[in-house]
Amino acid sequence: MDATSERAPIKKNGGTLKVATPSDREVAVTRVFDAPRRLVFKAWTSPELMKRWMYGPEEWRLAVCEFDVRVGGIVRFEWRNHEGKSMGLGGVCREVLAPERLAFTEVWNDHWTGGETLVTIVFTEDAARQR
Repeated sequence: MDATSERAPIKKNGGTLKVATPSDREVAVTRVFDAPRRLVFKAWTSPELMKRWMYGPEEWRLAVCEFDVRVGGIVRFEWRNHEGKSMGLGGVCREVLAPERLAFTEVWNDHWTGGETLVTIVFTEDAARQR
């Protein structure tokens, strides 16, 4: 870790991505990172960091990232491709409990999801894996 900037590489642990559908209206994604949860939470809540990792489909970069990380705060993500096409979403932060939990709504500009969705992220830490 860089002592002056608190930056440390966040490495994905191979083979740990799990996707499940607990109900007809839910998708649960579980992922393990070799990093303290406070850094993963920071990667999820800092627009400058999100632009470095939150890609859309192939060749689509996160061009606009506004994330007011407080209850009632505005969420805005917009991806653009090399041809100048864009796709985006807006929402509102519903719950912030750093570094444990984050919840926000999403409504895509083109409404291809059929309406508002709720994204809830739970950050847990395995103390035995800390170095």
